[in-house]
Amino acid sequence: MDASRAGAPPPAGTSRFGAAPHLVPAPAPGIYPYPLFAAAAYPLAADFRSIRAVGGAEAPSLRRVPGLLRRRAAHHFASGAAAADRTLFAAPGYSCDASAQHELGTLFAPPGAQHRTGSGPGAAAAERTLSAAHAGDPRSSTSDLPAVQRVWRHNSALEFKRVLDKLSQPRRRLFIALDLEYVADASTDVHYKPISNVDWYQHLREYVNRGDVLQLGLVLAFEQADTSMAVMALEINFHLDVQSRSYNPHTINFLQKQGHCLDDHRDRGVIAECVFAGLLRHLPFGDNSVTWIAYHGDRDIGFILRLLHAGGRGMLPPDRATFLHQVREKFPVFYDVRVLGQIVIEGFVGKLTKLADDLGIHRIGEAHFAGSDAILTLACFWNIMHNSVQKLAARLSLLSGVEEFDMAIKCSRCVDDCSTITVDVREQNFEDEARRINELIASNFRIIGLKVLLPKLTSQQSTATDPQQEYSFMKRRLSGVDMFQVLISFMNAEGMVAYGRIWKYHFSINCAGTNGYADPRRFAQLLASSGVSHNTEVTWVTCDGAHGLGCLMKSFMMPLELPDDLDSYSCHCGASFPVIYDIRFIGSQCPVIGQLLTGCNGEPGVQRLLQCYMKLSERQDFLAVSSVAQGKLVVV
Repeated sequence: MDASRAGAPPPAGTSRFGAAPHLVPAPAPGIYPYPLFAAAAYPLAADFRSIRAVGGAEAPSLRRVPGLLRRRAAHHFASGAAAADRTLFAAPGYSCDASAQHELGTLFAPPGAQHRTGSGPGAAAAERTLSAAHAGDPRSSTSDLPAVQRVWRHNSALEFKRVLDKLSQPRRRLFIALDLEYVADASTDVHYKPISNVDWYQHLREYVNRGDVLQLGLVLAFEQADTSMAVMALEINFHLDVQSRSYNPHTINFLQKQGHCLDDHRDRGVIAECVFAGLLRHLPFGDNSVTWIAYHGDRDIGFILRLLHAGGRGMLPPDRATFLHQVREKFPVFYDVRVLGQIVIEGFVGKLTKLADDLGIHRIGEAHFAGSDAILTLACFWNIMHNSVQKLAARLSLLSGVEEFDMAIKCSRCVDDCSTITVDVREQNFEDEARRINELIASNFRIIGLKVLLPKLTSQQSTATDPQQEYSFMKRRLSGVDMFQVLISFMNAEGMVAYGRIWKYHFSINCAGTNGYADPRRFAQLLASSGVSHNTEVTWVTCDGAHGLGCLMKSFMMPLELPDDLDSYSCHCGASFPVIYDIRFIGSQCPVIGQLLTGCNGEPGVQRLLQCYMKLSERQDFLAVSSVAQGKLVVV
């Protein structure tokens, strides 16, 4: 943490996330399991009238099911458990069953009974095992964490090897908290306040590319097979000669005032290339089973990315989009505790010490030393997770700095808010709205309401009871469709609608580009490139959706026709929309909820769809009902 951020008082503000009451949000990756009903496991069923599913149920992919739930899932399906018994597996927007929640919710609470482990010089200080079976009060968690092992040039090889040896051992999951101390170049204005997301990134890039790292604090918490935590804490001191070039005097004076001996860094510090070669290149970047934690982490993450490039001497990319892509690639599960602080204090934007004080957590060591700050960051994260785990999903991977200028979040509205607006999208404004939609998945708006408005279909409804015959009849009904509209809206796990808006797209299959009609194939490209389609972490919600989805797939596949057989069509749909629910079908399984379905069709229907979805998710039996409903579409 640098001087420009050290003493800024937290200004008054309001939460940009809001909180819809009585919601059961999606399990947060890195905290609760995130197993999903993937298309390969539950093929999209063209459930016309008879509501018959196509294909049998197979074991869902366990790639994203961490630790305890992965083993339970593997055993569950290996033992030939009935396909209907799937309540352990939650799609986005759902919660785990109560026993799994209790088991996982207490698993990572900072415990109160511990013992030291390890051997060799410094092992007792650098590693401690925390027993999850004796979970204590998370408000006093730092006293249970290990002392920081300081790393200089003379002991760097030994300490790096200790970490690598631990990383090579079997583990269930891994939490890594990090903090950096750094100095700015003399030309950098450390007091500059960005006014936009572009402005923010240009200042960040200048700060990081011209600055140098003084310390890197790493706290690694290994979840072991017996549910205990083995914790290691390092403070790596980098080589830095303040006389070698011009640094910002404010940052130098601040570090000296905090007690940093810069002469030691000149004489005994580890050069950046050695830190990269000996440790950083071996850390599990890009691993979904690793949860990364930082506080006000935009510059910290920026410096880490720079250290990972060109053997420790890289540069941040010139544009913000590439930077955010690199962040998501290297840190797929990441939490910025400053952003999580808004769960504790509405509108919180203060410093780490203030948040820790409000949580009742006591610091180990001195402030503005990377090891001490990393330990305090982990302790704050554990505390917030222990008390508010259900609120983390909407804040996954949001960097402080990025989040502050995210207009989709700042302008979001509660799904029950009547001020939500509808924006017409035609050929003329397609690109402008595409830029907004392109970043919504990264901002955790992953529950999507979808309604396709079709012209009146002239042919009568089919009376066929065979799914293949019903599908063939649907193809014939859609063969003459040219112009149609798509209503789409994005919601996060707390019931907040992105930008407070619904998009209404006007498409023509045969006359795109004329009279303002957009080409639906551009829409398909937008959904795929932005991670909206073909993504098992996205939940689609529709109502009476068989014909609407069929029309979308028909337009997406042009100039090809829809396949003749239902199984092939189901595979295509399942690839594009791996997790989709028809509220009409779920409502038929929950008669008490039926009255909520009024208004799900027509132009206002998308907001009502999302409202119904959140209401249905409150039901205790929703997991069982939804597991049966996954991928099944109703035709009217």
